[in-house]
Amino acid sequence: MTTQRRKRHTPEQIVRKLRDADAMLNAGQDEAAVLQALEVSEATYLRWKNQYGGMKSAEARRLKELEDEDRRLNGVAWESARTVASTVPRSTRITTWCWDFVFDRTVNGSPLKWLSIVDEYTRECLALKVDRHITSEDVIDTLA
Repeated sequence: MTTQRRKRHTPEQIVRKLRDADAMLNAGQDEAAVLQALEVSEATYLRWKNQYGGMKSAEARRLKELEDEDRRLNGVAWESARTVASTVPRSTRITTWCWDFVFDRTVNGSPLKWLSIVDEYTRECLALKVDRHITSEDVIDTLA
């Protein structure tokens, strides 16, 4: 069995292939022959049909541009939020911390416990305590 190399298709190519597939299916060819002619799997064809079905090439290109722009802007917004969070003094910021306990055992069966404390706004790990036993006094000391 030979494996084919993955190929990225542009939105225009996808729309053209979907249009060709519709023409072949309307001409009476079965779906397996159409997929073989398009050189795509059934899962890829169905995904393309759901995402680009009924679009024109210009609309598909615009959709792809908007998705790329959205991805870029989300990255910029995340970076600016991190910058703002680091410039606001901690005393004026409303802080929300979350804590979590993780329990596990070593290979020889002795227990291990982790206490992690994370700032929910900046996602910064403020404390990480690992020990065989963590008591309530240890938690209070870590939080203080």
